[in-house]
Amino acid sequence: MFVKNGLNRRIMALVGLVELFGAVSIWDRSSWLGPLGALALLGIPLGAIVCHLVWDTWKEGVPAMVTATLSAILLWSGHGALLAALVRTRAGATPT
Repeated sequence: MFVKNGLNRRIMALVGLVELFGAVSIWDRSSWLGPLGALALLGIPLGAIVCHLVWDTWKEGVPAMVTATLSAILLWSGHGALLAALVRTRAGATPT
């Protein structure tokens, strides 16, 4: 799909790194890294959906839609830790 749509290897490597970060960080869902990883994993299928809508048909974007839904559920389940870390950062404390 990357080659078919004119995306280069740098974009492919960036997507892979974001997916790796998301996959590793969601293991620690009690800290702010878990929801941040879920947010990263949500960004990838959202970008894929846009690419499918621009260059393909919406039917080819259905797997990305399912993945986006699951990532959003994962993000919602841990959004409290991410929001608490943002509040602590704004107050001048370091996130844990």
